[in-house]
Amino acid sequence: MKPLLVLLSSMPILIFAACGGSLKSTPSATNTGTSTGTATPSSTVINTGTSTGTDTGSDTGTACPRLGTTAPGGGGTSYHVGPGQTYTTIGAVPWYSLKAGDTVYIHYQSTPYHEKFLVSGQGTASQWIRVLGVGGPNCELPVISGDGATTSKNMHHYWQDATGGSAIQDSGIVQIAVNTSTVLPAYVQIAGLEVRDSGAAYKFTAENGTTANYGSFSACIYSRSASHVLISGNTLHNCGLGFYNWIGDGSAPGTYWAGLEVDTVLQANYFYDNGTVGDYTCHQSYTESQGVVIEYNHYGQIKTGALGNQIKDRSAGTIVRYNYIEQSPQGWDLDLVNPQNSWPVLGSLPTYGHDFVYGNIIVNLILGQDFVHWNEDDQSGQGRANQANGMLAFYDNTIVVVANQSDTYGSLDLFNETWGGYDCSSGTLPGVIDQRNNIYASLPRTAGSAGVPLQFGYCGQENLNFGTNWISPGWSLWKQGKAAATGTASLVSPAGDDPGFVNAAGNDFHLAAGSSALGIGGALAPAVTSNPEGLDLTPVLQYVANQTVETRSASGVGSDVGAFEE
Repeated sequence: MKPLLVLLSSMPILIFAACGGSLKSTPSATNTGTSTGTATPSSTVINTGTSTGTDTGSDTGTACPRLGTTAPGGGGTSYHVGPGQTYTTIGAVPWYSLKAGDTVYIHYQSTPYHEKFLVSGQGTASQWIRVLGVGGPNCELPVISGDGATTSKNMHHYWQDATGGSAIQDSGIVQIAVNTSTVLPAYVQIAGLEVRDSGAAYKFTAENGTTANYGSFSACIYSRSASHVLISGNTLHNCGLGFYNWIGDGSAPGTYWAGLEVDTVLQANYFYDNGTVGDYTCHQSYTESQGVVIEYNHYGQIKTGALGNQIKDRSAGTIVRYNYIEQSPQGWDLDLVNPQNSWPVLGSLPTYGHDFVYGNIIVNLILGQDFVHWNEDDQSGQGRANQANGMLAFYDNTIVVVANQSDTYGSLDLFNETWGGYDCSSGTLPGVIDQRNNIYASLPRTAGSAGVPLQFGYCGQENLNFGTNWISPGWSLWKQGKAAATGTASLVSPAGDDPGFVNAAGNDFHLAAGSSALGIGGALAPAVTSNPEGLDLTPVLQYVANQTVETRSASGVGSDVGAFEE
């Protein structure tokens, strides 16, 4: 089967700005995830897996296009839920019998839907099963709240119990998993919804009528051993995790107890206020999949007091691109580590340990300490950096720190290859972190002060390969130890520490005329176009607030470095 990324990239595309949004605006930490105004399509047509703009979200039409891609479908039955619709409750839809081409349209209503639902059918590459939100009069997303949510008997959960044993109903609000037929779901899209309110403080009623609390490790959207899953254009907040998928060990393909999660795409979502206070295991998104693409998302602030990461991933074939990521106070922005359940299969794939991170904006205004972790977290020796041909291709990203040197006792580490906690393994690690055409800007919070020095590595085991990169002065390679570093002469570090952003105070990190980062780009790594994924991963788009993209006009030699081409 072709991966979702390839299937979607074969579709003709129109890019839309967000409802009421403007190109080159910047995201706000207070964004609620909804939009207002009238959407206007861009004239740009790109064949890269972005929003089609052609499915309006309703057979009867709506003024609000969805963010991201609308998967192909519509050849089956359409189910409309909401005020004045055929179905007034979500649970009235025959979820257990959804088949290829069926679409459930959940229309906006002024109060939340306090209902859980399970998608368990199998779509096809040309006829997906789709659950699509239909916006309100001001493009508000329909709200699905887990607080006091009920579960209809139209779900046919395989695991009927609310909690305990193998129960999953306490693990999420919207779920993609098997029903009593035990056939693994495939080609499923969840789009255009605001999903919120899971965690130990909230109760729900399971399909068997039992009332229970969610677990603290519970997600707004939960997927289990599904193939070809597209989560797009949603706002996911106030849950233990925004998105989580469970995966089996692959020993019995196609079974509910050992099946793999395959081809997972998180696209154009707004994640914020997820996590569990005092807990480092709950994250804004947590994926372990045979193939994962995380793109066009806005990762806002994690729940206050939570210790988790913005992005935690245990996949093979990881692509993280064109996202806006606000710094996690205690966790990593990107925590790219080894598979757990699925190690016997994913660990042997040629795509494992070949990771591509590009076109992202990471903004640290809170002096969080942890940016990118690339290796493992259980001291198993199975980490990505421990793979003989492992490579993290990190290119065309913009990382911005705003803090005074006096705010902290030392430097900030950009990359970390610890193998559990902050413990560094013994010996050398063969994996390479290849960095090209990035901006690493550490700017002072107050005029006249010094910014915080940046270090490329923590353990001293990080093998660093540099092309052209712009970095604030005062940088160093490692906190401790010494591995290999090549290409340091290509680092551009002007004494004035000014990358020439249009308006850093307003979070506009485009480059102004005269910027020292304009036109200095070098060649991209050969792996960008020749890789085990079989994809051309040249940057052709750039992020636009909120959760959309536009064409990037150039990359590679002579381009601008960082996430934006001017």
